[in-house]
Amino acid sequence: MIPFFAFDQPIHQIIFTTNAIERLNRVIRKSINTRGSFPTEHAATKLIYLEIRNFERGGRKCERLVYPPQSIRYRVRRAL
Repeated sequence: MIPFFAFDQPIHQIIFTTNAIERLNRVIRKSINTRGSFPTEHAATKLIYLEIRNFERGGRKCERLVYPPQSIRYRVRRAL
């Protein structure tokens, strides 16, 4: 944690954003790998939507992401 504070403030935001994106990607990848296959593309899209919603409800702070989960969730919902 100490090396994190050695960086300037703009670098803090980049590191925070990168960690949040990696965490969200890991959550989505884990849920997809757990299920293995899907009957339709719609089912896979719905799973991704639900994982993003659960990620937000889990209290994760992602408002500084370039594309926050709310924006991603909106785009996925439109695709359904």
